[in-house]
Amino acid sequence: MGVSFECVLCGCRRAFDDTIRVYDTPEKVMVIPWPCWCWDCDAVSQAEYVPDPAEVVEEAKAWRERDRDREYRIACGPLGWREDEREPELLAYYDAVLEWRRRRQSSGRCLFCGSVRVSLAAARYGKFEHPGCGGMFECLLSISGSIRQITKEVFSTEGVKLSEEQVVA
Repeated sequence: MGVSFECVLCGCRRAFDDTIRVYDTPEKVMVIPWPCWCWDCDAVSQAEYVPDPAEVVEEAKAWRERDRDREYRIACGPLGWREDEREPELLAYYDAVLEWRRRRQSSGRCLFCGSVRVSLAAARYGKFEHPGCGGMFECLLSISGSIRQITKEVFSTEGVKLSEEQVVA
């Protein structure tokens, strides 16, 4: 799924290609890309969403309780399809995320320049202010149903990009 952000006031726009991003952990914890304003890029960008350890625990508990009203940020919420079969795998993933988060010291970084000088949007797909003109960035999603080559990036526990390769997904 591709995502782009466009300012409704000045028309400033930036699109982000589909990219697989993981941390270099034994369990391959996924990087959660979050819209932001990067002050070093001086542009709308994406940064790592680094949840508080308590948020990881609360979200895992909500998943176990099949809370469909919660906004899931770390993993996909319960979908009503094969939940009992998926539960052990999802709970193990939450454990892996919690282990990664307990080791993590730095705040979230811009996924493009590595800066920690980022202002995260309040919601992953909602509107947020464009500091340059005072307008609002809107999120636009595009979905592709094809198998293609995309970029896979591997990051250290602290969010520093270690490698990049093309994979078929």
